[in-house]
Amino acid sequence: MKKIFFIGFNKTGTTSLHRLISASGYISWHQSITHWGSIAKIIERNALAGQHVLGEADTGDAYSDLCFLRAGKFVEANKWFKSIYNDYPDAYYVLNTRPLSNWIRSRVNHGSFLDRYIMWTDCETKEEALERWRIDYRSHHSNVERFFKGKSNFLRFDIEEDNVQKLIDFLSPEYKLDPSNWRTHNKTA
Repeated sequence: MKKIFFIGFNKTGTTSLHRLISASGYISWHQSITHWGSIAKIIERNALAGQHVLGEADTGDAYSDLCFLRAGKFVEANKWFKSIYNDYPDAYYVLNTRPLSNWIRSRVNHGSFLDRYIMWTDCETKEEALERWRIDYRSHHSNVERFFKGKSNFLRFDIEEDNVQKLIDFLSPEYKLDPSNWRTHNKTA
C-alpha cells in the first residue's frame, strides 16, 4: 500500500488528518512514534546520514505533523520532502495548508510554541520569529509546488477552504476513508 505524507507545517490540520486516517482503520503516525520517538527527528537524522528516511519507523500508512520542538531542538522534517520522495516516489504527498495569517495566529496561540521557538532557535524577538515563519511558509510552499508540479501523486489541501471529499477522492485508489471521521481537532483560539 502506498504511504501518505502530509508535508505541510504543524497547525495545518495535522491532528484532524491523522484522526481521519486512523479512524478509517489505517496506521497513522502523528508527531511521534512512542517507542521510537519523534518522526521529525528520525527523518532528519536518517536523511543527514544518507539512510532510508523512515528507517525503523517504516511501519505506518500515513505520517503527519513532522515537527519537533523540545529540549533545545527544532526540526521541521516536512522540509525534507525531497529525501522522502527519493525513498517513496509512489507515495501520496499532501501539502496541508491554510491561509498564512491564520496559520501564524494558530502557531502563536499554540501553548508555549512561540516562546520555545525563540528560546531554542537564533531568533531574539517575537517579531523576528513571526517574520521567519512567514518566509518559511512562502518558501516551503513554493519549493513543494515547484517540485511536485505535474505529478499526479501530489495534492494541495487547504484545511479551511477545501472540502474533505477532495482529499478522500485523491487517496481513494488505495484508501477508503470515511468522511464522517473528519472533524476539527486541537483548534486554537
